This record gives sequence, structure tokens and C-alpha cells, in this order.
Amino acid sequence: FGFFNSLFKNSKYRNLVTGNQKEIKSISLKDIKDVYKTFYCPNNMFLTVTGNINPYETFAWIEDTQKQFKSNNNRIEKIIPKEPYKVNEEKVIKEANIKTPNVKIALKIPRKIFKDYSDLEIRVYLNLLLDMNFGITNSFNEELMKNKLITDLGCSSNIYDDYVIISISFDSNYYEQVLNMVND
Repeated sequence: FGFFNSLFKNSKYRNLVTGNQKEIKSISLKDIKDVYKTFYCPNNMFLTVTGNINPYETFAWIEDTQKQFKSNNNRIEKIIPKEPYKVNEEKVIKEANIKTPNVKIALKIPRKIFKDYSDLEIRVYLNLLLDMNFGITNSFNEELMKNKLITDLGCSSNIYDDYVIISISFDSNYYEQVLNMVND
């Protein structure tokens, strides 16, 4: 979670999904009921029915059951705060009780650079490029493993609102040497 906190300054992705302890303690029963009434309604859900059923009886039961829900015609406005291009923190060192240090490197790239590509195309192309350069069958990865410089190397790309994030992570007791090699 600290990884996303260092990447994003305003984005919802910088916070824990569940919130922090102070935020959780401040939630009231009214807040919970409001969320339930707003989001747990038929126009925000889908139903899958399987098995040896009579479709006419099942459809009638569904229609009857849905009558108990009050229609929620409130439009939910999704607010996406403006996220600066610059990362929130360029370098973060966290102390932890782990056997092998873990390093995570990220690139925060504006989505608009890839304007001619769909989100799926971006993920496929970037993950293919990352696998070719850092994947388990790549000579770079094999060299690092053979020389016992790393115990693990992973890479991924994903899209978070207006940004494409490329990340490379590895576990190594020689992390400065490996970091230089990855950067090269």
C-alpha cells in the first residue's frame, strides 16, 4: 500500500481500500445505511440463475422480489480528483521484518500518451514488452537468478484513471547492484 501512496498524491488509489483506523472509527451506522441504500439496489446489480428451473416461474419470482426495492434514481457522481504528473514521493524506504529486501520501481505515465489505444491494448502491449525484457524466460532474469542476485523478479502494467503505471519489483540482498542493472 505504501507503493501507491508514493505514486499518487490525490488519487483514491493512494489509500487503503478499507481506510485507516481513524477513518474506520469515524463511520456511523447512518453512513453504513446510506451506502447500503445507495449502492445495494437492483439497478446496481445483476442476477445469474442456473439449474433445472422453470424460466417463467423464475422470472415471475424475480419480478415479484424486485418490487420490494425502492427505486433509487439518484445519479451517483464519480469524482476523480486531478492527479499531478509528478509522483508523490520519489524514493521511499520502509523498514520491515523480512528476510530479503524487496524493491519496487514504477513509471507513472499519462494515459493520454497512448490515446490511439484501448485500455486492453495498452495492458497487452506493455505486459508483452515487460515480459520480453524482465519475464522468467528472459536472459536478463535468468542471469540474475543464475548469479543469485535475485530471488524473484516481477513486472506489470495497469491503468489507474488518467495514468498508466509500469512496475518492476524484485527481491535481492544486492538490491543496489540489481537496481542499477534494471535501470540500465
